[in-house]
Amino acid sequence: MTALALAYSPVLGKFAIAADGLSASEIAPIIIDTEQAQKIFPFQHKHDSIALAFAGLGRTRTNSFNMVTESTKQMDTLIKRPFQNGYELAYKFRFNMIKTFEKALGDGRIAAFTVHSESANRTLVVIFYIFGYFKQEPFWVTTEIFYNLSDHTFSVEPTEPNLKEFQFVSTGSYPIGQMFYNQIPFDPRLADRKYLVSETSVPLEAVHKFVETCALPIAREVDPWCRGIGGHVHAAELSASGFQWAIEPKRSATHQ
Repeated sequence: MTALALAYSPVLGKFAIAADGLSASEIAPIIIDTEQAQKIFPFQHKHDSIALAFAGLGRTRTNSFNMVTESTKQMDTLIKRPFQNGYELAYKFRFNMIKTFEKALGDGRIAAFTVHSESANRTLVVIFYIFGYFKQEPFWVTTEIFYNLSDHTFSVEPTEPNLKEFQFVSTGSYPIGQMFYNQIPFDPRLADRKYLVSETSVPLEAVHKFVETCALPIAREVDPWCRGIGGHVHAAELSASGFQWAIEPKRSATHQ
């Protein structure tokens, strides 16, 4: 489980993102690999500044497949390619990642994808967030990649948020996300963390408060899914001027 929040303000011309640092190989019971995992990755090439983040499959138990290694390798190459815009780059990235998954299944580095419901016809493998400034223009693509059990293929569901409006998305605790959107009342146990996301929100403040709230020990009582969230919270801003850490990860990696 990953707690991650991403926001964009067209008024400020800034993205902001935050993520927790806990990485677990098992959830029930939880087996923690590290509390200092880096889940946000910046890439800079000439005037293009892009960031990649993901939630979902991090690695196999034997570490025969590592999502950070595979995805950052792809982005390191693609950011130097002459795409027309960031959306074209994001399309090529997801195409390459599906080929990477297919190859890993074929050679055994990934043995199988776990389906969490007997009635499910597919399972979510990963959600990629790719955003930033490409040729000085902002872009943001969220891509969900699914494994289809019936025919053993992959399918994608991309989303391109309207960057003419304030945007905020989150993964992690669904009920805490509802509280931040004022869709349900704030749980009294989280009263001192109360925050309502709106178009006037400061992106960095909004994303950091969401992830920090999900990582609180008391949050596990509010939502049991939060038992897989915690560790070192890291956060950053990205504008046309570049990427800047607000809270650096314990293991920082910048790609140029």
